[in-house]
Amino acid sequence: DDLPTGHMRSMFDYWLDQKGRAVAPNMLAIDPLRFPRGDLPYLAIMGVERDPLRFFVRLYGTAYREHVGIDLTGHYTDEYPTLQTQIERAKRCVEAHKPYIVSTLGKTTQRDYKRLFVLVLPFVDDLGEVAKLLHVVEFSSTSEDQEGLS
Repeated sequence: DDLPTGHMRSMFDYWLDQKGRAVAPNMLAIDPLRFPRGDLPYLAIMGVERDPLRFFVRLYGTAYREHVGIDLTGHYTDEYPTLQTQIERAKRCVEAHKPYIVSTLGKTTQRDYKRLFVLVLPFVDDLGEVAKLLHVVEFSSTSEDQEGLS
């Protein structure tokens, strides 16, 4: 109920439905054709690689690109030093096997915004290890920072 937008709510409901009683849904459940169409521009999908732990951006939605000013599709997050905080959060999500939501103030090179919300949902492989992270983003003008694992 605390999610700030309809598309965050719909993607979280999709994640819950796909996971059932498991800790997290299988990565094969990531099927953009089954996602609500209006949510796609607000999504990013990252592959999780190990030894060393790295995140490869497979999809970076148009709303993400428009507001952030870069397209990370096809890049590793560690190629961008400004993403260190996001990388540390992603590592915690991988270790905990739990989603998280973060809200923070921010400003981009392309557009000004007062608040950025990001919901990150883990998906696991057949061995139960987090293999993909699905990010859902929203930009708004609300106040008050909040962060945590669900």
